[in-house]
Amino acid sequence: MAKLQTVDTILQPIHLAVCDNEQVFIDGISDVIKQSMDSGSYVLHTFSDPLAMLNSSDVFNIAVLDIQMPELTGIDLAAELVKRCPECQIIFVSSYTDYVTEVYDTPHLCFILKSRIPELLPHYLQRARQTLEALEGQTLNIEYHGSIVRVQEKNILYIERTGRNSSIVCKDGSVHPTLERIETIFERLSAGSFCRCHASFIVDLRYVTAYDRTEFVMSDGRHIPISRAFSAPTKQAFSRFIGDQI
Repeated sequence: MAKLQTVDTILQPIHLAVCDNEQVFIDGISDVIKQSMDSGSYVLHTFSDPLAMLNSSDVFNIAVLDIQMPELTGIDLAAELVKRCPECQIIFVSSYTDYVTEVYDTPHLCFILKSRIPELLPHYLQRARQTLEALEGQTLNIEYHGSIVRVQEKNILYIERTGRNSSIVCKDGSVHPTLERIETIFERLSAGSFCRCHASFIVDLRYVTAYDRTEFVMSDGRHIPISRAFSAPTKQAFSRFIGDQI
């Protein structure tokens, strides 16, 4: 009988951050969060300085960010947070509608006018939680020499085929080998962020930091080639992924 090993566990509680340079809004948003979420289900982090949040060692699952702040805008802050944690659910807030089009450059869940925070924020907090729970539930079972490893898909950077083995490379640096062919692994992946860009490579687009027609650069610095045969579907997959994020 194959042994089952779970590589990761579901994250509890949720780490939720609020960043606004005006304390009155931090207090107001915090009150809405406390009224909307069960006590003990989250840890709340508040910041009045976006640079302090950026330099924090904490990893946030949900971030409520004011857009107009000194030194660093909420849009720029969100871009950095998503690089660190692609599954972070970004909620932008602002007193002005001028920024509605600018937020499209950064993956986010929603944009809320500050005047409508009490009305709309509870709904989007629930949506963010549901998205996080769905991501936690997406797992890939990998068999190798009689053992089965259960890997959470959100932790996979890329998958590489070398010789007769496929290797699942995760963001924590762990590598999980299997004899399963890469095309069958690709068929079993449930997350829509995976893209087969080469006969020997599958990448998770959430961890791509640069892209051109010949290669992806991943968050760990690895350069993943894009073959000519997979160039067109890769371009389509990347464009679709970016469109889904905005």
